[in-house]
Amino acid sequence: MVLEGIFILMLAVAAFGQQTATIPEANIQNAVTYTDLGLAKEKKGDLNGAMADFNRAIKLNPGDAAAYNARGVLRKKRGDLDGAMADYDQAIQLKPKYAFAYNNRGNVRRKKGDLNGAVAEYNRAIMLKPTYPSPYKNRGYVKFIKGDMDGALADYNQAIKLNPSYAFAYNDRGIVRERKGDLDGAMADFNQAITINPKYAAAYRNRGEIKRKKGDINGAVADFNHAVKLGLHSADIAETPD
Repeated sequence: MVLEGIFILMLAVAAFGQQTATIPEANIQNAVTYTDLGLAKEKKGDLNGAMADFNRAIKLNPGDAAAYNARGVLRKKRGDLDGAMADYDQAIQLKPKYAFAYNNRGNVRRKKGDLNGAVAEYNRAIMLKPTYPSPYKNRGYVKFIKGDMDGALADYNQAIKLNPSYAFAYNDRGIVRERKGDLDGAMADFNQAITINPKYAAAYRNRGEIKRKKGDINGAVADFNHAVKLGLHSADIAETPD
């Protein structure tokens, strides 16, 4: 009787664990839908609506790493670095080989001033997904901050090789080329960034600076004015979106 009782108890514990660990398929699908809806709202500028959708997704499926990652991106955008870090930590705990979350966590570490920690995150993302261009671009930016222009250039080259339409990488590489004295190369990169994204204010600002250095004052003024028209101020020169 004692053994029978123990066996029944074990079955009950196992059943309870299975019940709590299993998320209904409808919840999983609805969570994906809410995450996608949140991403769409974020793209349209409805950040509050996006946050509400990401929260719903996580409530429906607490095991959805993508929802935590998406909410982390939004939290960083809103300046909540600690909240973003917590979401990326959770996403990685749920999915230890989640390259996108490592890259994003690296961006938060960079914002917090932990440059070495950021590089470690980007390295991890690259190791997990070598064809993912963003961590190369982001690592290149950290190298730029640290004064390693050759290392930054190599990373930007790789990011562009993986994504030839990566406007942010062209802009950042142009900055590095300008710092290395290659004004023609910098001009070519800023031109390409603008061709890919005609509303890229920073690229106009940076191209204007090259034109000024090359003596094309009228061209420089035109680019500076266009950058201001698009919403860029003088402090927004080097850093580009993640």
